[in-house]
Amino acid sequence: MINMLIHDNKFVLTGGSSVNKGYWNAIDFPEENSQGYWTKRQREISKLFADYLLATGKVNSGFGYFAYQDLLIVQSRIDSHDPPQEHHFSTSLLKLLVDFPKRSFLIRTPFDRETSISIRRRIMNWIGNLDEKTIATHRDYNGDIIPITESIDTDLARLQFVK
Repeated sequence: MINMLIHDNKFVLTGGSSVNKGYWNAIDFPEENSQGYWTKRQREISKLFADYLLATGKVNSGFGYFAYQDLLIVQSRIDSHDPPQEHHFSTSLLKLLVDFPKRSFLIRTPFDRETSISIRRRIMNWIGNLDEKTIATHRDYNGDIIPITESIDTDLARLQFVK
């Protein structure tokens, strides 16, 4: 039985952007009951996120992260049949940390320990190398400039992984 990770009063999930029969089906660690079936909460989250992906046209494409009320979903891949991809996970986390420059996050990583450490260091190095000119021209998945109104905390402790 897998329980959903809860951090800062938010359910935290990772996965891709594919949808099947109206449900998000690219979840890295779906919450399951003792019989191996999705819990009611997981089905509700899956339906909500599938509706978002369908409504925004982001099925099978990049979404970076999705934050809504008590839910945070970080993209780690595109298709449900693909394994998690370092580049999708890294850039999604980078966008999350840039959009929330002072917040800390605890994420269940779909990667082994060494890869996760490498990803975390890489992201913080990217953030540490950002300057005002770079930030002013940085664009999100939709091509919109990402507004940065305060300095970004580059402390490695902002991003923690659990397995």
